[in-house]
Amino acid sequence: MLSLNDIKKYAMRYSREGMLPSVFAAQSILETNVLNGGSELARDYNNYFGIQKGSTWNGDTVLLKTKEEYNGIPVYENKEFRVYNSPEESFQDRVSLLLSLNRYKDAYSEKTPEAQAYALQRGGYATDSRYAEKLIKLIDEHNLRTLDKTKQTMKNVQIGVLVLAAIIVVGMVYIIVKG
Repeated sequence: MLSLNDIKKYAMRYSREGMLPSVFAAQSILETNVLNGGSELARDYNNYFGIQKGSTWNGDTVLLKTKEEYNGIPVYENKEFRVYNSPEESFQDRVSLLLSLNRYKDAYSEKTPEAQAYALQRGGYATDSRYAEKLIKLIDEHNLRTLDKTKQTMKNVQIGVLVLAAIIVVGMVYIIVKG
């Protein structure tokens, strides 16, 4: 079972295409119940996002009871969930899943954790009518916005290094040509 710090590290590593690490981490925290000992799905099957089997999944699955919400009414159902060999596979698959489904496209264009959380809810990530609110609460409770700032700083440093490398290459070419 991953710790909260492990979840933050994976969220930083695998957040891409505009998805904020704060939202990524909050989803994992909420879906795994990691703060209260962890869910069976995460603990025993390395599924850190509650990802159900779906029509394209060819890997192992496990049938577990889960709470869904329909028209504000909680219902317990047996659902098939994906089984992963490692927590890292779960994080990688969550990225692949969201990028492959058009219904989550809006989440990637949103710039704030709040907007992304609501876009995921509108896209149907969970049946919980308070899903976005719960994600935002976790983001604020665990100061996860700092992950977004760190990721942006890392991106800015990478851009700066690339620009510097380009300047050096152009300078070297100039020196060689001028000879």
